[in-house]
This record gives sequence, C-alpha cells and structure tokens, in this order.
Amino acid sequence: MKERIGKRRFGVSIGEDAAEDLDKLAKMLGVDRSKIIEEAVRSYLEDHRHLMVDHKCSGVIVALCSNNVEVANIVRSHKGIIHGYMHMHLDGYCLDLIIVNGESSSIASLYGDLKKIGCRVRYLPVFEAYHG
Repeated sequence: MKERIGKRRFGVSIGEDAAEDLDKLAKMLGVDRSKIIEEAVRSYLEDHRHLMVDHKCSGVIVALCSNNVEVANIVRSHKGIIHGYMHMHLDGYCLDLIIVNGESSSIASLYGDLKKIGCRVRYLPVFEAYHG
C-alpha cells in the first residue's frame, strides 16, 4: 500500500468515555492520541477498503450479539454466501463465527444487517480476488 507523505487535520467528536480511554491508552503507550486514532482508522480501512469495489472474496465474520433469533434470521437470509457457521454462548452473549464467500457487496450487506440489530461485528478478509 502506497503511503502519503502529508498529513490532513480534521475534527472528530467521540463520546466522553471513549475520550478518557483514549487519553489513558495514549499515556500508557507513550504516544499521542492522533497516532492511536490514525492507526485505528488505517486498520479499519484495511479490513473494509476492498468492499468499496465489487469483487469476489472470502472471509470470517465474528459477531457478538444479545439476540440470537434475529441473527438466525439474518444468517438464513444470506445463506447463499455463508459456507460455515458456528454459534456459541459466551458470558451471556451469543458469539457467531460466519465463514463467507461471495461478492463483496453481499458480504457488506450481511455485515450491515448484523450491525443494524446491535451486534459488535468484525470482518476478517481471508482471500480477495480483487487486489486494488
């Protein structure tokens, strides 16, 4: 990935709890807040950038949810791209591991549907046919 030399400044508003945690982490790591936020944004973009261009890809979606009935309905509605599924309970939550393979737009739709019902969701790309 090509890195730009310049920096760009912009304002971001975050909740007070997140701001306090950010300050604590920055102090503990001995870096400034901007460095942590830049690293977090880069990581998020790395995991999601390929969804901006339609292509076939594979990955794992990890979802931590409190409502298994809604998750089960979403999984059923996206069965064409789901190639493996594991559900378990962990500390009062439902933890779902979903192996996906298909068009990036379909994977993005599944991801979005899980987010809409309040799940904490992570997508880990495993293989991308598109290398942009």
